[in-house]
Amino acid sequence: MIHQPGRCYILIEVEKDATQPVFYFLKETGYSVFIEPTKDIIEKYIPDEKETLIVKPLVTEAPWQNIEEVSTVTLE
Repeated sequence: MIHQPGRCYILIEVEKDATQPVFYFLKETGYSVFIEPTKDIIEKYIPDEKETLIVKPLVTEAPWQNIEEVSTVTLE
């Protein structure tokens, strides 16, 4: 088990076709962002960053909900 106090990982799930555009947009904005990182990449590179964004494709069967007119997935 890897202990990483003070680290924040933000998962961003988007439509499969939008993963690349969202990744490049966040990268250009200056965020530390990874697209579908493997276990090896997570162990080697992500611990060096304080706040990391991880972009991954949304599962098509994921249940949706609307919160204040914003569509988002529900917690499972």
